[in-house]
Amino acid sequence: MNPTHKLHIFDMDGTILDSMPMWSTIASDYLDSYDIPHDDDVNKLIEAYTLENAAKYFIELGLNKTIDDIIK
Repeated sequence: MNPTHKLHIFDMDGTILDSMPMWSTIASDYLDSYDIPHDDDVNKLIEAYTLENAAKYFIELGLNKTIDDIIK
């Protein structure tokens, strides 16, 4: 390593960790954590949504949070 470098980037996902299984249930897991009822296909439904549109959809389902809070 070059001692003049102050930062190094290391991507663990796919090397040490595999986050792919998490993404297949992220919406239902999130909504379940707030006891928000949802259709069984919610994970598939939001695949094409932007983060903002997914947040808006979660609010429509009854999640009492702001769009910014959901995105964070």
